[in-house]
Amino acid sequence: MERQQVFLALEKTGNLIEAGFWIVFGAGLAIAGMRHRRDLAHLGLLSGTILFLFGISDLVEANTGAWWRPWWLLVWKGTCLSGMVLCALKYRRISVREPPLEVMERRGADSTRTHDTHPVSDCPEDDGTQSAVPR
Repeated sequence: MERQQVFLALEKTGNLIEAGFWIVFGAGLAIAGMRHRRDLAHLGLLSGTILFLFGISDLVEANTGAWWRPWWLLVWKGTCLSGMVLCALKYRRISVREPPLEVMERRGADSTRTHDTHPVSDCPEDDGTQSAVPR
C-alpha cells in the first residue's frame, strides 16, 4: 500500500512540473510572438494561449489522477492538441509563403534578382539559376 502512495505522489508531482512547463512555455511564446509581424503575432498569441490552457489541464489532471477522467478533461486535452497541430500547420504555411527576413533584406540591398517572374502569375520561372529564396 505504501508503494502505491509513493507512486501516486510521484505522478502528481510530475503532472505539476509538466503543468508549470506548459504554462511558462505558453506565456513565453505569446509574449515573444508579439515582437513579430502581425500574422505571426496573432499565431504566437493563439499558440501561447493553447499551451497555457494545456498546462492548466495538467493541473486538473494532477488532482483527478488520470487524463481521461472525467470525460471533459479528455475532450479539453484533445482540443488543445488539435489546436497545437493546426497552429503548427498554419506556421508552416506562413513560413513557406514568405522568405526569411535575412533574404528580404539582402534582396532590398541587392537590386539584381536571381529569377524572373511570370508576367501573368507572379510565379518564378525556372531559368536554371540558383536562388536565395526557395521556390
